[in-house]
Amino acid sequence: MNVRRRGPLFALYAVFSVACGADTAARDDSDEGAVTDDELIGGTAAKSASYDAVGAFVHTDARQPDAPPVFFCTGTLVAPDVVLTAKHCVTQDATGGSTFLADADHPIFFTIGPDSSRPRRIIAVKSAKVAPVVDGGYADLGADVAVVFLKERITDITPWKIDGSRLSVAKEGQSYTAIGYGIRDLNGSAGQRKIGRLTLQAASGKPLSRLFKTFEDFQSYLRTQEGDTWVAAQDARIRKFYNLELLAPKAGDTTTLPAAPGYEAYLGYGPRDVQPCSGDSGGPLVTKVAGSNVIVAVVSASFKGPSQPCSTLGEVYATFGPNVSTFLAASVK
Repeated sequence: MNVRRRGPLFALYAVFSVACGADTAARDDSDEGAVTDDELIGGTAAKSASYDAVGAFVHTDARQPDAPPVFFCTGTLVAPDVVLTAKHCVTQDATGGSTFLADADHPIFFTIGPDSSRPRRIIAVKSAKVAPVVDGGYADLGADVAVVFLKERITDITPWKIDGSRLSVAKEGQSYTAIGYGIRDLNGSAGQRKIGRLTLQAASGKPLSRLFKTFEDFQSYLRTQEGDTWVAAQDARIRKFYNLELLAPKAGDTTTLPAAPGYEAYLGYGPRDVQPCSGDSGGPLVTKVAGSNVIVAVVSASFKGPSQPCSTLGEVYATFGPNVSTFLAASVK
């Protein structure tokens, strides 16, 4: 996860600690109950055990038992033995007919603690289920939501609640909190838990046309990032992204449960917003309800050019629309 400062037509990336200042980066917040608004806006390390419901997925290589685990995604404990994450973290099959868990040579584990390379605990993964919405979506997986079942119950960490209805069109322009273990600098450093703020730009419709009034404005921005040659060569991809429409429910997608208006939302590209990146996938987007963190979405995907490891444009989040809310209610017990 990177923090971005937006100038007229450019983005400056920095490590969280640079944005917050050396004193913030150096302090030990192991006794911290909750970070302040200033820290969240700038982005900071989330070392406190109060965030231990958010953990990292790693895989090992059974053929090389001495090799260190490899970090790849973020997830959140939502029941003693259930972790919420993104569908693409467990499969490339929208229906979930096959998952990465089938690879016996690379068993997957959920790690507890702020540093995935030095976890406080590591728990083996047993199985996974994916959201039943299988068509469309920016990641081409339908609703990019999954739950992973652990082989052991975690009884000393309080699971976080899910409420998709806390993200809605009426809340566009408001800030939410993002948490993840992804890339945080230009060197590709990752695996440490970070936290920061994101602005909800759109809960439905076409988000890029709200951020850039015309396609030509969008092209001009990308030229400042990637140059004329790349923009010309990627014209079809750029036009497709500019016309992206967030995944909406189909006729008949209904639920009596609290739910988001659709299956995707667009966040980021606000002044001093952080930027989720590779490895933050599956990480929670949260809001505070009665002093507790409640999950409203998970990281799905973003549009990247060749010059930066992370997008400079914000992030598509997978939200809990009608069918996903029903799926989660049945899976998280």
